[in-house]
Amino acid sequence: MEAIDIVLEGAIKLGVNKKGQSELIKFVLDNPKYHYSIVTNHRNLTHIMHDISGLMRDDEFFVPRVLFDDDNEYKKIEQMKENKLIAEFMGYENVGTLNNPMYDYYDNDFQDGSYEVKDLCYHKSWDWLMPVVEEIESLGYTFEKNFQRIDKDWQCLIVKGNDILYQEFNTDSRIACYQVVVEFINEYNRTDDHRNI
Repeated sequence: MEAIDIVLEGAIKLGVNKKGQSELIKFVLDNPKYHYSIVTNHRNLTHIMHDISGLMRDDEFFVPRVLFDDDNEYKKIEQMKENKLIAEFMGYENVGTLNNPMYDYYDNDFQDGSYEVKDLCYHKSWDWLMPVVEEIESLGYTFEKNFQRIDKDWQCLIVKGNDILYQEFNTDSRIACYQVVVEFINEYNRTDDHRNI
């Protein structure tokens, strides 16, 4: 995990003992809401260490310098990871040089230009998402989308034969589709023999 590596690097540079390093790592693991701030401020190790130490003390008057508790930012970084996963599935290659995997560039011979991970739009555009659905279908799977009138939800499924392999529900059909695509690709990447998923 990148946030843990950054905090551990800061602890070592500041001469924190092994017990202190363990406490810092536990704090970071227990508080994923700070991961985005840690990663985006990785060059400010002193401020990061100051903030973590203050947050660990649970001092009501403590004011962090660079770390913020923002679940939306945490969701953004998770979304970027999922978009990166989809981009790699679609054949995009990491051609970046920024030493931060969340900001590397991707290029695809089938499309013009490169994109930063933060600019990949699978999560918010049918224009980006539908080619992924078509790629999954080209592998022998069927994609289905149904509106559930009772629950007022969209159901998106990936089916093989008569078997429902993956399904997601959401009031927004695009989000349900995005979620089922991410679920499929995660399993596809974990399986050595892709014919057996």
